[in-house]
Amino acid sequence: MGKKNLSKDSNLIIGLRSFLGKNLDLFLRHREEIVFDISYRPNKKKSFQNNLEGLIRNHKIDSIFICGSKIDYSDSYKTIDEIVSSNILLPNYVCKAVKKYSSETEIFHFGSYWQFDEGLNLNPPNFYAASKTAAEETMKVFANDGLKISTIRLYDIYGKGDRRGKIFNLIKSIKKTKKIIQLTHPDQLINPLQVKDAVEGIFLARNQVRKKKSNGELYEFSLNPQNYVTLKQLVSIFEKVDDFPYSNFIHYGKKTSYERPRMEINLPNPRSWSPSYTLNDGIADFLNS
Repeated sequence: MGKKNLSKDSNLIIGLRSFLGKNLDLFLRHREEIVFDISYRPNKKKSFQNNLEGLIRNHKIDSIFICGSKIDYSDSYKTIDEIVSSNILLPNYVCKAVKKYSSETEIFHFGSYWQFDEGLNLNPPNFYAASKTAAEETMKVFANDGLKISTIRLYDIYGKGDRRGKIFNLIKSIKKTKKIIQLTHPDQLINPLQVKDAVEGIFLARNQVRKKKSNGELYEFSLNPQNYVTLKQLVSIFEKVDDFPYSNFIHYGKKTSYERPRMEINLPNPRSWSPSYTLNDGIADFLNS
């Protein structure tokens, strides 16, 4: 039985229920592209492998986006097992299945600017960031076999519908709860990237890769909004946009940081991409969600 050829672009999102996955799904469907999805569970590896192979064996899949990953900055035995499974094994399972059944399919993996130090050297500060680098290094084996594989390094994504316990939601929650929260040092740097800008950048990276011939390299992109602010400056923008004294409910420097201070990391962006949201507009949009 041959593959079902579809006239529209056909995509597979692994981790569609993640914040990035949901927004990528909305973007692609708005373009009237076809979207399949598969979930990955570390304790159901064989089931995932069978489902993945069955899908790409029977359907023409143009692009696969690996949006699901395990984010944890600790290094307990359990965390190490889960991160290795979700962040290293999963991308390589995808590469293996594509190599076997659909070598023309493009694969997009998502990394982090935390993989680098200020000198742009690969120097991850925690096991999570290290797992992203490990995945990229092992995926190069499949790129050498002729697969089109890209890694897109992401920054601090935020936006409507985000339910993660990230800094934007922690600050936003203050107005509702009126409770004191403890954050890291006020000079901690973050580089906010509105999720719609991130998805647009992913789409442009896909277009760029599609025009390339496979040459054995792992294509690398970065969605760098170049929008660094300190944590204290971010809170001030929340106050300016919303006219509410968020800073009255924040204690700085009370929470032990498991990450080194963030530095300005400047990696190349996809051609023709730049963020369309200012931080003020992005926060206003986020607060209205």
